Amino acid sequence: LRKQHTVCVSSCSSSSSATYQDIPATCLACPTGRYQDANIVKSSVCDPKCPAGTWTNRTGLVSASQCQSCASGTYSIPGTAHQCNLTAHDCPTGTFARLGSGECAGCPAGRWSNRIGLRYAAQCSNCSAGKWSQATGVTADAGCAGRCSAGKYSNRSGLAADAQCNVCGA
Repeated sequence: LRKQHTVCVSSCSSSSSATYQDIPATCLACPTGRYQDANIVKSSVCDPKCPAGTWTNRTGLVSASQCQSCASGTYSIPGTAHQCNLTAHDCPTGTFARLGSGECAGCPAGRWSNRIGLRYAAQCSNCSAGKWSQATGVTADAGCAGRCSAGKYSNRSGLAADAQCNVCGA
């Protein structure tokens, strides 16, 4: 059973930190990973959490803008973003995450990666020359399973489709 709390920003604290009233006359700072809008007088338990892709280890925040972005190459798990500092994960192979991202994105078509924690799509490796892949999130060059079709070739890497292969003799 969840206990209801009353925010007492103005009555409990003269500072700019957000607080809530646990029991009458006892005010506590909003816990880490949560904030309470200083303009809201009544709410329950400092409900808003830092958004996905952000975290905080500070208490008493008054807005989501005070949450810090997760480092590039890591992400916060949606629903547990208030613990990003503890549960930030390196993006797995075949993916990357930009600064403050709430999720990992797959390496783009024509690219792959067997490394974790990439920060940019450009860190994904190109499919080898003569091979291509339309898939995203490929984790090895072997996953670039497309080959230039009969009568075509390519000495370029990073192809995303057979249409990018050159016609022989042209």
